[in-house]
Amino acid sequence: MPDQPTRIYAYPLFYPYLGVRIRGAVRGVAVFKHYWYGQRVDPLYYPYNPRTEEQQAWRNNLKQGVANWKSFDQQTKDMYNKARYPAKMTGYARYLKKYLMTR
Repeated sequence: MPDQPTRIYAYPLFYPYLGVRIRGAVRGVAVFKHYWYGQRVDPLYYPYNPRTEEQQAWRNNLKQGVANWKSFDQQTKDMYNKARYPAKMTGYARYLKKYLMTR
């Protein structure tokens, strides 16, 4: 046996701090993200709501398309729901896609 005394460390007290992984936003300063290659820290991003004329026009087009869909009878809605193209879309999304493409 070595002549040195055995040191006993209080590692269990530090376990919560050794394995800390910060996820999400920290006090509005940064965003911590975990990926397969490691951790990434990004600045906090606040999206803004543009109120340009073009954006408002597209919002009005979408609003009109939704109002049109709600006013359709069930037979018309079923026609869009049973359509095959584009695949994996609901009738609602299929109609709005066609409606917005014509605008």
